[in-house]
Amino acid sequence: MRSTRNYLDSFVNHTSDAIHVEDLNGKVLQMNSAFEKMYGWSADEILGKPLSNIPDQLEQEYEKILRSIYQHESITDYETVRYTKSGHHIDVSITISPIRDDKDEVVAIASITRNITARKQSEEALLQSEKLSAIGQLAAGVAHEIRNPLTTLKGFVQLQQKGISVKEDNLKVMLSELDRINLIVSEFLFLAKPQASNFQTVDIKAILEDIGVFLQPQAILHNILFTMTFPAELPPVYGEMNQLKQVFINVLKNAMEAMPSGGTVRIELLTETPKHNIVRIIDHGCGIPQEALNRLGDPFFTSKENGTGLGLMVSKRIITNHKGTISFESKPGQGSTVDIRLPTAH
Repeated sequence: MRSTRNYLDSFVNHTSDAIHVEDLNGKVLQMNSAFEKMYGWSADEILGKPLSNIPDQLEQEYEKILRSIYQHESITDYETVRYTKSGHHIDVSITISPIRDDKDEVVAIASITRNITARKQSEEALLQSEKLSAIGQLAAGVAHEIRNPLTTLKGFVQLQQKGISVKEDNLKVMLSELDRINLIVSEFLFLAKPQASNFQTVDIKAILEDIGVFLQPQAILHNILFTMTFPAELPPVYGEMNQLKQVFINVLKNAMEAMPSGGTVRIELLTETPKHNIVRIIDHGCGIPQEALNRLGDPFFTSKENGTGLGLMVSKRIITNHKGTISFESKPGQGSTVDIRLPTAH
């Protein structure tokens, strides 16, 4: 028993992950040296005291987790944010487990924390790179779409200069065209601007409709038609709107590029179960061979001449962070189907 205890103590104190144990009142009962290095509190400062390092906006979320722990459940790889002693926040992945006595009652809570700040920063840089890449490819279509309403507005202004009065209906057309330009520019900036992760309840239907408007110029240039089939009622999704937009844009652009001669891209929304929605995107393009299908999402694997393969890799990471899945079905010459499953907000 002494040998086993020494082995466990050595393991706990030499791991790079921070480990600490709290009682049911939140007071720290035990901690390892990695905890001190990660958070900055020494054992003398924190043992027997509550650990107050949770941001205010995450308190309710943590309370829900504690209720699950009290029901003898464990939480693994919970990605969140915590404060250090100096007040700086770090991105962490936490595994939380109940500690039970001989009567099987929960008497304490053990947490293993890994600092993932560097990984998150790398992911954010990659996300930003992909956003800029998407913007560059969409620029021609956006410029074409903005030029059309500008031509209309210029015509009405020239009529006004010649003393020809503009009718009420024509003013409505001008306002409508200005609104369209504003929408396109807003969507463009929305995609380009770096955004902090802000998970909230989002309407997938509204996101897809906005993206349809955003990609319409490029679709028209390539003789592609979007068809959308949405149910009357659909549970909302808990997620990060900017990142979900990036995923859908990546998948839709791939579908469009698979049909160089034009065609129809179907966008469907389905409720698989009360806990999951499916975004299904179907094209009738060239399709993907089985050997390539198995490698989709691998970095730098691509069938495009100037592609990097990072788009789908980033998309898969985003969907994984949303606790969802993305799957592909395809047959050469018949087209491809992409299913994106996302958990509903409740």
